[in-house]
Amino acid sequence: MTTGEPDLERTIRVAAISDIHGNRFALDAALADIEKRAIDRIVCLGDTVQGGPQPVETVERLRKLGSPVVLGNADAWLLNEEADSAEPTSEEQREVRAWTISKLSRADLDFLRSYKPTVEIKLDEGQRLLCFHGSPTSYDDILLPDSPKERWDQLLGLTRPR
Repeated sequence: MTTGEPDLERTIRVAAISDIHGNRFALDAALADIEKRAIDRIVCLGDTVQGGPQPVETVERLRKLGSPVVLGNADAWLLNEEADSAEPTSEEQREVRAWTISKLSRADLDFLRSYKPTVEIKLDEGQRLLCFHGSPTSYDDILLPDSPKERWDQLLGLTRPR
């Protein structure tokens, strides 16, 4: 019998996590919640370690998770020159950045360098989910639920849902 509604048993369910900022406890809580649900894939939308108390533990957990990770603006700022930020940074933020870098191993930093600007996840019936931090063209862009439609159109550009 066809009801016209999607077959939820066959629909791929994706959980998106984001803006962990080095908080392994929060990451573990989110993953515990995800584990209770019928989730097929997890994707991390960036900003993984900068700014929090557990950068090494967070990298370790993300590495074991094995899910794709998108490069966020805080990840890029951590990996690049200190002055390379679209946002103003405080002395405290720069000190936390230096502390975070001092805690991460070369392998940890290489893992962060493996993050992609965008990630596409194949869904059902040829559909794909485009995942990004900010916009498809820049992790520095900001799109909020209450952003005007014109801003959404501008930042999403030629990207169209599939």
